[in-house]
Amino acid sequence: MWGGLVVGLMARPWARRVAALALVALTIALFILNLRRSGERAGRAAERLDQLEQTNAIHRQMLDAAARRPRSRAEAKMRCLKSFGKRIAARDPDRQTAEIHIRIALMNRFNALGTAEIVRVA
Repeated sequence: MWGGLVVGLMARPWARRVAALALVALTIALFILNLRRSGERAGRAAERLDQLEQTNAIHRQMLDAAARRPRSRAEAKMRCLKSFGKRIAARDPDRQTAEIHIRIALMNRFNALGTAEIVRVA
């Protein structure tokens, strides 16, 4: 019943013209609605980008401050200890202890070799 009514109505030229204008109006309305939504999304993206830039600036300041501070003696010695190898090769705890003792003995020997010997003259 509805199909026959639509077909009969669309047979008239003025009805086809009204349907075409209605379709154009609907297309324009959907386009404008989509533009508004994309503008809102762009605004939110810009806010997120600003927030990310501020966070990165704070991280950069923190890293710069950490890089400027002097190393503690413990950090400097750990660096020396790691210069013989980044990891401890042994898996057994007793062997790990022995490996660390060997590294420390090597470091002490290198320090002894580099230390000036003071001799009293006269």
